[in-house]
This record gives sequence, C-alpha cells and structure tokens, in this order.
Amino acid sequence: MSADSSERILTYRTSPPLLRRSRRHIHESMRMKAQEGTPPLLSGEHTLYTDQEVTFCDPLQCHSELFLKGNIYITNYRMVFKAATTERVPYSLTIPLGAISCVEKFGSVKYSLSGYGFQIICKDARTIKFAFKSEPHRRRGAFEALKMMVSPADIQGNVFAFEFKAQFPVDGWMVYNAEDEYRRMGVSSEGGVRGLWNLSFVNKYYERCDTYPSVLAVPMECDNRLIDAVCKFRSKGRFPVLSWFNPHSECSITRSSQPLCGLLNRRCPEDEAYIQNIIHTNRNSTMAMLHIFDARPKLNAMANIVCGLSSICFHIHMWCN
Repeated sequence: MSADSSERILTYRTSPPLLRRSRRHIHESMRMKAQEGTPPLLSGEHTLYTDQEVTFCDPLQCHSELFLKGNIYITNYRMVFKAATTERVPYSLTIPLGAISCVEKFGSVKYSLSGYGFQIICKDARTIKFAFKSEPHRRRGAFEALKMMVSPADIQGNVFAFEFKAQFPVDGWMVYNAEDEYRRMGVSSEGGVRGLWNLSFVNKYYERCDTYPSVLAVPMECDNRLIDAVCKFRSKGRFPVLSWFNPHSECSITRSSQPLCGLLNRRCPEDEAYIQNIIHTNRNSTMAMLHIFDARPKLNAMANIVCGLSSICFHIHMWCN
C-alpha cells in the first residue's frame, strides 16, 4: 500500500464521517492542493479533490486489459480523468458538473466481483464508470465531493457560476450594434440600397412599443405621423418593422402583431398605406404578392376576434395573400 493511500485511510479513521460535518468543514477537507499534472484551471475554478490509481471503465471496451488507469481531479466546475502516461496517445475525459444527473455506487469492499467504485449518469444518456482498489473508504472522498457539487444544498458554496472571473477584451454590451447590423443588410439612416428602407428612432425611448428595440427599420416613405397611427391600430403597438432584408433581391421579412379589426372588421387607412409601402420596397412590386402569415393557431385567432383582435383584412389589400 502506498504512502498516499495509508495517509488517506488514516485521515478517514481519525476524523468523523464527512456527512456529519458542517458544509464548511466538508469544503475544507476536500480542498486539497493540486498535484503535478492537474489540468489548467479556469479563472475562479479550484480543485476540491484528487485521487490516483483510478480505473476508467470504458463501456465501449469489453476486455479489462483495455481499461485505462489514471488520476481524477474534481473541481467546482468539472471532473477530469487523465490516463497515466503510457505508450498510447494521452487520453483525458472531462465531465462538466452541470452535465451530471446523478452519481451511484456499485460493488463493495468485501464483495467486489462486479467491481468497486461509482458510476456517473449524465444528462446526455451516458453512463461512465470509475473503479477503485478494494480498500476501506477508497471511493468515499471522490463520491461525496461529486454528490455535494452535483446537488448543492444551497448556492452559497463553491458554485462555479458565482466564482467565474474571466476577463474579456471588449464590453459585452457593445458586441451587438443594431445600426451596424442594419448597415450589413444594406439599410441605413440615409436610405441604404435604392432608398427602400430607412432607420427610424421613433421608438428611442420605448414610448410607441415597449417590447421593440430603440432602433427600427421602416419603409422609406413612412414618417412618424403614419407610424403613430399604425401603432394605435396594432396590438400592443407592434407595428410592422423589418426583420430581414436581402440587398440583392430586395426581398424582405417584416414582423408585427395582429390588427385591431374586431367583429366589425374596422379599417385603418394609415395601416393600409403602411402595408402598401412595404409592397413597394420590392423591385417586383408591380406583379409580386405580399404574403402574410398568421403564426397563431386557428382557434386562438378566431377567439381573439371577440376580444377586438383579428388577422389582417386580406380583401382590403388586393396585393396581399
């Protein structure tokens, strides 16, 4: 028996069981110094437990001589198995703690015909087994460290999400810029390609529609007065705005909420003019049809009519389908 294993068994015999200690004492007992060969750690990641001479039981192998022996490292983010140095290509296995569904023991020290260790059942249907030497309490430290981190009693402990401290060279809030994205599609505040679509800041303070962004793309011929009228005729003020545009074919996809036609099938001249402007943004507007899709279930659409809502009045727009 190696000195490391003797020291480990002595520690377990002279100390109370880990399950009887407080959560703080459990963390302190498992926070062992990382040994040589420990995989590089992320910012905020630290090693909780390490063990040597562990056998990885690959379910794809059927002969025990093909099983891999190595070391395991349990951190507050993942479990890593690194095969011992052999003539083979170095093998390692990383299992994020968030991908683990549960951890179960198998076998015992006295009756180890089926092996002695624990198996990790992952959320992606994988079952990974690790076997240990048939020694008293040989698997206890690794098993309890995994159980504690996979199913934490609270989030005040070593939850990695609260300790990750990666530094990024750019401000995350500046990664996406709506105006740059519209320019990529050929739309700008100057009218863009052929002056079909224009950037509008009518919703800059989210007054027209609080669920729309502050920068929107609307047909070039639509001014703020027209947009205000259309907002009042659309559910929650969600008037048609550009979602996607192809600068080559000039085809576009716009999105909006349902109009407030109701049982009386009310009409809105401003809304009809707005739809006509969308049709004119296509180079084939003289002969192409504007296809309008209602994404709601049919029963929901029929029930909403009673509440004053409705789908677009197709007979009003002769170029709509």
